[in-house]
Formats: sequence, C-alpha cells, structure tokens
Amino acid sequence: GAERVVIKDAVFDTVTLANWEAKKNGEESIDFTFSDWDVLDTI
Repeated sequence: GAERVVIKDAVFDTVTLANWEAKKNGEESIDFTFSDWDVLDTI
C-alpha cells in the first residue's frame, strides 16, 4: 500500500550544499519545519 500527504509551507532549517568524502556512501538528514499537512491517500 501507499500513503500520500501534502506538506504546506515547508522551509529547510539548514542546508549543506556540498560535503563529499571519497569512497563513502552518501547520507543526508535535513531538518525542516512546516505549517500544516493534509492526508491525500491512506493505506
């Protein structure tokens, strides 16, 4: 199954544009805030 939501007025709190290491898999954790959300489809 799948579930879909809409996140409204999302703003990234911090963004790192480049931070690479050789021979390492990329991993991102990005904090953000939003004002509201709506459920479009439920499982």
